Amino acid sequence: MLNKLEIQEGVTLHLDSRDICEDIDIDDDVTSLRFVNSGYNSYDNIYYALRKVNKQFPNITELVIDKYVSNIEISNMMFPNVKKVVCEGENFKNCEMLVRVYNPGYNPTLQLYNTFCQDEDFVVDLTGISVIMPYAFEGCKSTKIINYADIARCWKDAFSGSMLLENKSLYKDGALILGHILAVIDRTEKSVVIPKEVEIIPEDYDFSGINELILESAKALDMLKTHANKRTLPDTITITDNSFIPISIMASCLRGLNVNTINITEKNKYYCSADGVVFTKDKTILIAYPSLRKGHYDIPEGTLSVYPYSFNSSAIESVSFPDSLDNIGDNAFSYCDKLKHIGFNKTIEDFSRYGCNNIFTKCGIEVLDIPGNIKVLGETMFHSCQVKKLILHEGIEIIKCGALSFAYPDAEIELPESLRFVDGSNFIGNKINIVRVKHRTPRGFLENVIISCVPYDNKFIKPYTIKLIITEDGVDYTFYIPRYLDSSKRKELDDFFSTFSPKTADEEMMDALFDDCVDRMSRQDTALELYELTGKEHYKNALKGSRQSIVNRYFDNMEEEKLISFFKLGFFAKSSLEKFLKQAQMLNMATVSAYLLKEIQKKTPKKSTKLTL
Repeated sequence: MLNKLEIQEGVTLHLDSRDICEDIDIDDDVTSLRFVNSGYNSYDNIYYALRKVNKQFPNITELVIDKYVSNIEISNMMFPNVKKVVCEGENFKNCEMLVRVYNPGYNPTLQLYNTFCQDEDFVVDLTGISVIMPYAFEGCKSTKIINYADIARCWKDAFSGSMLLENKSLYKDGALILGHILAVIDRTEKSVVIPKEVEIIPEDYDFSGINELILESAKALDMLKTHANKRTLPDTITITDNSFIPISIMASCLRGLNVNTINITEKNKYYCSADGVVFTKDKTILIAYPSLRKGHYDIPEGTLSVYPYSFNSSAIESVSFPDSLDNIGDNAFSYCDKLKHIGFNKTIEDFSRYGCNNIFTKCGIEVLDIPGNIKVLGETMFHSCQVKKLILHEGIEIIKCGALSFAYPDAEIELPESLRFVDGSNFIGNKINIVRVKHRTPRGFLENVIISCVPYDNKFIKPYTIKLIITEDGVDYTFYIPRYLDSSKRKELDDFFSTFSPKTADEEMMDALFDDCVDRMSRQDTALELYELTGKEHYKNALKGSRQSIVNRYFDNMEEEKLISFFKLGFFAKSSLEKFLKQAQMLNMATVSAYLLKEIQKKTPKKSTKLTL
């Protein structure tokens, strides 16, 4: 409920508990309204939030503002006939309009909040004003605006509802320009020109309704990306600026432009467009692909290089590379989440040659088929992609750091014999269970797939072992490698299997690997899995020594299936099973209780029914 405060005769404010004024009543005979500072409580300064109040007070011709009042939000339509604003402090300017002095005393800036509904003969003088606030000109009949050189920022809808929008004689080439400010566009035009003198576009400006925006200066591209509503840009942007712009700046200006077509005029000596895609004039470097362009794109033959970020975050769905293409820059296709297919060429063998990173980071590629002519995958090349199937052909030699840093989707992977080295941060969060290689494992591969830390959520990937099958001289050698090993053992195994013949593997060494698992839980569960796979006494003895600890953990975690599987190994006598039965019954573990009851009955000698005479 709002509190009433009578601030002057005939004027009542309605304040909430924080002294925010949300409503006002003014008698008809009041012509001068005072905005007072003090409210009801310790907040002191009243905040006048009256913009959404649908009341009109046409008899008010003067506003008087107390010394410490700093926030007044009103619409021009509430006080249409105000001709004078008097401020007794430093927070507002004394003039015919409501002009706030932001940060008075230290680097002050003037912000135009309200022109009120000035008549058509009034001259709106913007001298010293640097910011035009939303709806500042609403209801204003004047089209005479002068001295706007100091304007540095214009908010959305600053000119909405003003006569400026209605007087089409003020427009040129579909736009109303006030010095260096784009005030408004004519949405009945299909094509609108933004002249080179424009330096300011209203915040979040809506360009919907037109088909083409013609820019006389490439600098306007940055304004569009910074201030325009990205979802309402026209279908086509045409740049008529023929001056020299360095390629790095031009590419940055065009990057992430949410349109379907980008045109460069023929007179430009440095750049051109082909089918709405921007290139250098000789068409050897592709600079920018329009972000909203969907479907397939064949990069034209003759293109030598794709510039960094040129396709970044675009809607492209598939792409083919010409044989002329020799280099793809950093992040060229990064964040193209709809990109499902890449048609590689036969030219690029080494994607790390130019040191480019993140070329296809976070793309939507589902089937990643690396052709045999590609020898080296560059750093973070397919980082965080949505790959569901990976195909590595013979020919691949090196996988650089993070090139395949995504969760490998298949349980089994077969590595080409040509693959010699896998750098770090590949197959992140992998679920690889079976690995097939010929002769030797690639150096670094086991270091990637063996995990040397406990998962932060204690959710271990299962199975706990990786089945490694090495084929040498037509013979398959099978090893079960614990998935969770400390870093030194992980490095040791990687060195061994990438260097020495699988024939030389010491059985005792392999059997002891589980002792180097990263914690007690992974050590116990790995030993259990190894025993189930091999039946070796070594693992059986290890499990016997830890059996009480294992059962306690399974009970603590209420893991009934694991408990039953472990009891089936027959490590416990009848007396122990009876104790576990009581524990299971106390915990309401019905499945375990039923199993233990049957096992106890099996171990109980049957009473004889034979009669002796």
